Amino acid sequence: MKAISHFILSGTAALALTGFTIRLPAAVPPVTVTVEPQESNQMIYAPVGALTADDPATGRLWFSLKIRNHGGSSLTLTTIRVTLTGVDVSIPKNVEITAGANVGTSLAADEIITVPHPAAPTLTLRLYFSGNPTPMTLLSPLAPYTPQVAGGAYLYPADEGDIGPEQYFTDLGNAHGPGTQMWGSDWSVYRITADGGRTSVREGGSADTNEDRLGWGVPMRAMADGLVLRTSTGWIDNHKPGERAFQLMAEYDGEAISDVKVKTLSTTRAASLQRLPSGQVQLSVWNITNVGRQITRLGSSPLVPGETVSDMAIDALTSTRVVGLLRLSGNNNSRVVVWDILDDGLTVTQRWAVTSAGVREVSLAKLSSSRFATGVRTETGDLQVGVWEVDGTGLHSRATGSGGVATSICTTMLSGTRFASSLRSDSGALKVIVWDYVNGSSQLGRRGEATAENISRVAAAKNDGGKWVTAMCTSPGGVLKLARWFIASETAMSMTLGAELVTTTPLSIQHTALAIAPATGNAGTIHAATVSVLDNGDFKINGWGNDPKNSPNAYEYSAQNVQHAVGAVTHVSLDELWDIEFVAAVRTAGGTLKFMTWHWADGGGNNVAVLHGDCRVWYYHFQADSVDTNVIYPGATLAAGQVIGRMGNSGSSSGPHTHIHAERIHPDVIALGAQEVLARQMAGTLDNDNIGTRPVPFRSARAMHIYLTQPGGEGNPANAFSTLNGHGMYDASLAIRPRLNTRYLDRLATGQNPTGRKEVVPGTPNTGGPFRGTVAQAMGASPSGSRLYIRGGNYDETILLNKPMLMRRYDYYDTAGSVLIGR
Repeated sequence: MKAISHFILSGTAALALTGFTIRLPAAVPPVTVTVEPQESNQMIYAPVGALTADDPATGRLWFSLKIRNHGGSSLTLTTIRVTLTGVDVSIPKNVEITAGANVGTSLAADEIITVPHPAAPTLTLRLYFSGNPTPMTLLSPLAPYTPQVAGGAYLYPADEGDIGPEQYFTDLGNAHGPGTQMWGSDWSVYRITADGGRTSVREGGSADTNEDRLGWGVPMRAMADGLVLRTSTGWIDNHKPGERAFQLMAEYDGEAISDVKVKTLSTTRAASLQRLPSGQVQLSVWNITNVGRQITRLGSSPLVPGETVSDMAIDALTSTRVVGLLRLSGNNNSRVVVWDILDDGLTVTQRWAVTSAGVREVSLAKLSSSRFATGVRTETGDLQVGVWEVDGTGLHSRATGSGGVATSICTTMLSGTRFASSLRSDSGALKVIVWDYVNGSSQLGRRGEATAENISRVAAAKNDGGKWVTAMCTSPGGVLKLARWFIASETAMSMTLGAELVTTTPLSIQHTALAIAPATGNAGTIHAATVSVLDNGDFKINGWGNDPKNSPNAYEYSAQNVQHAVGAVTHVSLDELWDIEFVAAVRTAGGTLKFMTWHWADGGGNNVAVLHGDCRVWYYHFQADSVDTNVIYPGATLAAGQVIGRMGNSGSSSGPHTHIHAERIHPDVIALGAQEVLARQMAGTLDNDNIGTRPVPFRSARAMHIYLTQPGGEGNPANAFSTLNGHGMYDASLAIRPRLNTRYLDRLATGQNPTGRKEVVPGTPNTGGPFRGTVAQAMGASPSGSRLYIRGGNYDETILLNKPMLMRRYDYYDTAGSVLIGR
């Protein structure tokens, strides 16, 4: 990348940098601008394939700007104007750049500019800032992007022979927009139906079944020669399109217990409080590594002789301090306990404890690193809440409040001074109450309350900001339901029910065991997870989401475990380890502790990163167990067309597809050689050398707009396929038939000329396939191929193959001229 610098000068001046010219009127603000993407000191655009053979190819121009303000006051970018021959576009912006700040902005998805291809060789950018009538003008050479791979473009990552007649690869124009996967595409397989329609489902199949989707299991291949930089495997498939899976990463079978609660200490550590069959409690510390695949039990607290507990709750104030609320068995008194944990996790000691009057039920929630809220059901059945603080001198009760008659109580932190009580009221309805703590006041402010339907049990977790989610077992019915709550404004004194949804298939659960945890990180789709016990006693984990994230739209059922059955359990507890990784602890039906880690399907699933030329290219969402790590491993070399894995539905995938995008690696690193790129990838530092995403143009493929494609392929004169020769697919709904090093051999003279061939053949025979009579002719045609399709029959000649060759038989042509392959 080149930085484009501009400072206030007297009069009008021009400053030339390599590849750019900047006109500098005196009124232009003092800023430095960096533009991306660039190659060889010129801005680039993405060539896009023609919709038909009768249409011109076009290009897509997208760019991002980094603007540094060198002045002493704030600036606001109001407009970006883009001008080149045939294009003059003004894009409104409202980007504030404070003094000394470096702010980035880019074209949004609906702002990407269509340009002719080939485009004019020069581009003009004008940046308008408020209060500065004269724009900052940047001139740059402009060129189509050409990957640094053999042929100047990628092979399409699949073979026409791997799909059937009337089938095409396409992304339906659903390319990824601006961001880390710009110019990325999600490739699936579609077929053209007899009436000219399109579907990704096999004839007679179900859209809800992976195996019935046409792309399921299709081999996906390297787009160029390359070096494998990274593999991530071992991920299960989402069990059906549209529903992501929870994956059991690891489990630890422990001692006999009667109850358990679990809380996260950090992204790699958790604590659990076990109530033993004797009634004594013990706090244990767990270490969790390798994306949850490794669980190690560290230290545990000593047992307190003679003290037994009938109910308990815990939360973590810090990574080394846990607070608990216990109901003592002998007199039903409540006891607040603070445990401290040494940094190594091996030593757990009880630091302070305070005992209060008798209770029937307890709950607890952290408010800050030194403050927490408690909620108890008193001996009279009423809700009593309190706020506590921990300092160097011990535990201190700061404020209290009282609610009505309650059962099934839980406490949820909303902020450092605000929490919510969720409970079953005396009428059997769900009730939520919000409490405010004012420092120095001994009484909690009761902000407001709201009620919902009848329930038998409730659990709650913070969602986003002042929002929280209640998971409940409805009554009557015993069905799991979620509701999202929020406070409309700082002045509002009542709660608002944001949305609620029963699971897609109503999930009948036992009211005796239910837990919920937030998912508050960057995954952006799942916002809560629940664990419950089904009517048959089996453990169940579910993921829940809403879209958009910050609005009260309905929850959308998003995931459940079906691949791994934990079996029957009687008590459950759950917490978020980080974003989409969860820790769960249960008491099995056999009365023992089981500690588990779960990972919600997100990211690329089974994926491989390959260095092709000067780009790191990602291939995502492969089918489980389809990446052969004996062949595809970091440091392995790949040949163009070599199979990497099979199209699948793992990770953040809504159905069988393969996502591909390319990222440019800094030229200084590329100059050091592929092994240095690999070393930086292995060390986890290659992202620092990632300049930005790049287009993915193809060669050796035929395409046309999928919505115009009629049955019969290229054998139908109504179809006008164009050739991809350095053209990509960004936002164009093209249907692709790739042409990947394949030969046809047809001894008989009774078939039609095959369609969709992968390369130009030496002359068109009157009848039959492109190569008739001898295997040698088929093998010897240039360019050399590694796949041979042979029509059944006796041949006059045999040859000895001296290189790997895939052979398949094709049996006949259909009436439209498409090759039908016998498997």
